[in-house]
Amino acid sequence: ASLDQQQSDVGLCEALINFTRTFSPDKPCRAVHTDQIRQVLWEPEPSVWMVLVVKRVAPPKRDSDSYGDDDLSSQVLDSILRNAYQM
Repeated sequence: ASLDQQQSDVGLCEALINFTRTFSPDKPCRAVHTDQIRQVLWEPEPSVWMVLVVKRVAPPKRDSDSYGDDDLSSQVLDSILRNAYQM
């Protein structure tokens, strides 16, 4: 991603973390899912955050009755992020 996009992603993550801490100081935002991106946030050490951003190639197709979570689940992405930290 371009430097501008990376800065934008960081700004969004900081805003989400700070906003959610207003309502739940002990449980800040951990994941953001939109049609275009998946973001997983993790604080491995105090004041040190890691973020994994995955961009979708195409928006999800919505079936007639339900729209379920897809293969980019928060649990899978969180596991990838934690494994990367341990490397």
